Amino acid sequence: MSESGKRPRMAAIGMFDGVHLGHQWLLSGLNATAAFNGYEPMIVTFDRHPLSMIASDRAPKLLMTPTERFRTLRSKLGLVAVVDFTDEIRRMTAREFMIMLRDRYGVKAIYMGFNHRFGSDRLQEVDEYKAVAAGLGMEIFDGTEQMVHGEKVSSSIIRELIAAGDVEKAAECLERPYRIMGYVEQGKQLGRTIGFPTANLHPDDDRQLIPGNGVYECRAINADGKEYKAMVNIGVRPTVDDSGRVTIEAHLLDFSGDLYGRVLTLDFLRRIRDEHHFGSAEELRKQLVKDAESIRGVTSAGRKP
Repeated sequence: MSESGKRPRMAAIGMFDGVHLGHQWLLSGLNATAAFNGYEPMIVTFDRHPLSMIASDRAPKLLMTPTERFRTLRSKLGLVAVVDFTDEIRRMTAREFMIMLRDRYGVKAIYMGFNHRFGSDRLQEVDEYKAVAAGLGMEIFDGTEQMVHGEKVSSSIIRELIAAGDVEKAAECLERPYRIMGYVEQGKQLGRTIGFPTANLHPDDDRQLIPGNGVYECRAINADGKEYKAMVNIGVRPTVDDSGRVTIEAHLLDFSGDLYGRVLTLDFLRRIRDEHHFGSAEELRKQLVKDAESIRGVTSAGRKP
């Protein structure tokens, strides 16, 4: 017990972008190890990806907005601290960072992920961290790596899957469909002219990763919490637009009403096809009819989204 009468804390540190199965495995290990050793478990995460400060051109697109990440982490483990990744934090050595955790949050032990490292002095071996921690009256515990179907799970691997349009495999790693939230902005309303009005989604956070170009089956959730099957096109709309601007356009099946300016959430369930250039608006319309039938056929067959 600490002098304040509260249990000392054991922390897992990281971005936890996506809160995927690998992260969940780590948090389960944190909970079990903390309980066995008499610590209170906590998560220490950052307000932004460290690379956005260190090398912004290499900062990865996010799998979650910061708000969604914090909310999800809180649902997995109640005690979560968000550290502003400032230049001061960036310059801290591993020892200085441990001291900050100890003095600011009462952390006396760190549960380290399989390949997680921290500190500007770039220590590599876990034994080096353990030696530093011991000198501060702290402990380091090793976490193990999680595999899915014999393959590694990491945020970078999931980003590659989503960028390639493989949202089904990404969902296995995330244990839920990949989600984008945003508001519906005014578009050119070209879809209405061929019977497929679309909602043009502007994501909440421009830093979030957009799936690769193509047509997707999605679950759409409107601001009222109602769910609809949706056909979503991500791309430059080569048949009807020559601007080259990538858009996210969702056609909600069996929906009528106005979505402009309202919040819309899209859960990506599967990729149907590539984005194509069609010779005419009528050819595009016929393909969209087929796409809609495909979505209705798959979902009505009882496949779990």
